[in-house]
Amino acid sequence: MNPELMAEAIAFGRTKWLRNLIADRLEEIIDEQDIPSIQQWDSSIKEFMSNRGLIEPRQQKDYWTDIRNAIAMFDPHHPALEVVGLTTEQWITINQVAQEKLQHRTTKLINDPDAVVNTAQGLLLSDQWSEIAAGLATVTGRRCSELLQTASFSYCSPYSVLFTGATKRRNEENDHEFEIPTLVKAELVLNAIARLRSLLPTDGLNLKQINQKYSEPVAKACHRHFQHLIPTRDGKDNLYTHIFRAVYATIAAHWFCPPTVPVLEYRAAIQGHFFLVNETDPIKRHSIATQRHYFDYQIGDGIGNIDGRLGIKLNLPLVKIISSFDQCTRKKTFDTVVKSIPESIVHRFHTVCDHLKIPDHSFVQRLDSLLDYLETKDTQDNCSNEIEHKTEDTNQHLSASVHLLATTLANLTQRYHASAPEPEPNYTGSITSNQSTSPRYSQENKNTRTKSQPPKPPKPKINTNAIAHINYVIDSIINYNNNPHISHKQKWRIGPSILKKLTTADQKWIYQVYQQRFEQISQHHQLHQLPTNHNKKGRGANTVTEDIQVIPYHLFKQQRERQPQ
Repeated sequence: MNPELMAEAIAFGRTKWLRNLIADRLEEIIDEQDIPSIQQWDSSIKEFMSNRGLIEPRQQKDYWTDIRNAIAMFDPHHPALEVVGLTTEQWITINQVAQEKLQHRTTKLINDPDAVVNTAQGLLLSDQWSEIAAGLATVTGRRCSELLQTASFSYCSPYSVLFTGATKRRNEENDHEFEIPTLVKAELVLNAIARLRSLLPTDGLNLKQINQKYSEPVAKACHRHFQHLIPTRDGKDNLYTHIFRAVYATIAAHWFCPPTVPVLEYRAAIQGHFFLVNETDPIKRHSIATQRHYFDYQIGDGIGNIDGRLGIKLNLPLVKIISSFDQCTRKKTFDTVVKSIPESIVHRFHTVCDHLKIPDHSFVQRLDSLLDYLETKDTQDNCSNEIEHKTEDTNQHLSASVHLLATTLANLTQRYHASAPEPEPNYTGSITSNQSTSPRYSQENKNTRTKSQPPKPPKPKINTNAIAHINYVIDSIINYNNNPHISHKQKWRIGPSILKKLTTADQKWIYQVYQQRFEQISQHHQLHQLPTNHNKKGRGANTVTEDIQVIPYHLFKQQRERQPQ
C-alpha cells in the first residue's frame, strides 16, 4: 500500500481516535471487492462507534464522511463507497431535522454594506495574512482553501474576475470557470491574492490540512473586524469565514444584480451553485437555498425594514453586468469558435507559426505567441483587398473575430510564400488549402525531400551570450513582479514581444528560451493572475523599459566576454 496515500487518508480523520482507526482498519477494505465482506467491515466500524457512545446516525455522520474520504483517496469509485456509512434514508432524516432548524432561523439585516466593504478593502492592504484572507472572503465570497491554494483568478472587468478551481462539495462540479463580481476593484483583489499566497505558501498541503491549519485564524480576524457591522446568526456567538459567502452574495446582489434577474438565480450563479440554477422544482430550489444560507442576511434600511432594491450600482462608471446575465455577451466558448474555423486555415496558421519559429504547443499557446509577434512586427496593418476577397466566401459563416483571424493568417501566409521561395525541408512542395485533408506533420509529409530540394542546412551555432541575456531579462521581470510593493497593474506578463523590447537578441533565440521556460513562465503568470491582455495598460502608463531596468545586451555581452573562461 502506498505510504504517501495512506498518510493523506489518515489526515482526513478529524479526531485522534478516528485517525488511529483509519490507520488500523483501512487496509482491510482497500483491496476488498466482495460486497458481503464490505458490509461486514461496515458493521464492525459501526459497532466500534457505538461502543464509544456514538449510537445515533447524526452522531456518526461526520466521522463516516471522513472514512469515506479516506477510502476515496485510493479509489474514487471503490465499491465500498456504495455500501459503507449511512443509508439514504438516514441522511434524509438528518437533513429534515436540520431543515426544521433552518426554517426557524431569523433573517439578519446588514444596515451599512458600504462600511462592511470599506473595512474589507482596508484588510486587503494588511501585512497579516489572516486579515488579507478575511478581506478577500468578504469581497469575493470564496472559501479559505480556494483563496490560499485551489482557485485561479484572472482579470475580467474593473469589478469582476474569472474564477475557477472551486472546492468540490457533494453534487457540485469544480471545473467550471465563471465570472464573479468583486465588491472592490478587481485589481485590488488580484494583488491581494498574490500577496496572500506569497506570504503563506501551501505547497504539499491538502484541503483538509489547509482548513485545519488556517481556517481558525481567518475566522478570528473576521469576527474581530466585522462583529460591529454584521450581526451573528441565530445560535452563534461569533462570525466565521463561511458566513461571508452569504454576506458577499447579499451585498453583490444589492449592488450588481440586474432588477430583471431573479435574485435567487443571481446569487446561485456568482457562488457557482449551478445545480441550483439548473433545478426546475421551485420547492427544491428554495430548500437548497435555505441550506446554503441564502436567506440568512438581507440589506436593511437602518430602521428595521428590508431594502429589496437590486443593482443599485450598475449605473456607475466601469461597473458592468457579469456575462452570465449580459444578453449582449457572446455565448460561444473559445473552443467552439476554434472548431468553426475551416481546417485549411488552421493548417495554414500552423505553417506560418512554423516559419516564424513559434514553439509547437497547443493552438491557444501558439496563437498567444503569434499575437506577441504581431505586436512587435505590426504585421496586421494593410491587409490586402485581394486576400480579404479570397477568404470572404470561406469564412462568411464565422464570427467577426474568427474572420479577422482568418484574414490575418491568410495575409501572413502569402507574405511567407513571397519571402520564402524555397519550401521548408520538412514539407513537400508548397502548402495550399487543398492539402487540408492531410494531417499536419503526417508521415507522408514528414522527412520527405524532392530531388529539387537542397540538403537540410546545418543547425546554426548557439549564441550563448544571447541566450544568457534573455534568461537574465526573464529573471529580471520575475523579480520585478514578485516585488510586494508594486500593484497588480504595474506587473508585466512575460512574452516574446516584451522580451524583444528589453533585449536586442535575435528573435529565434528569444523563442527558443521562451519555449524552454514556458512552464515556469506560465506558473508565474498564474501566481500573479496575469491574463493575455494584461500588458494593455492604456495611455499614460509606463512602458516596460521604464519599469524594468536591465543591462543592455551589448554591455552584458562585453561583461561576459571579459570574464575568465
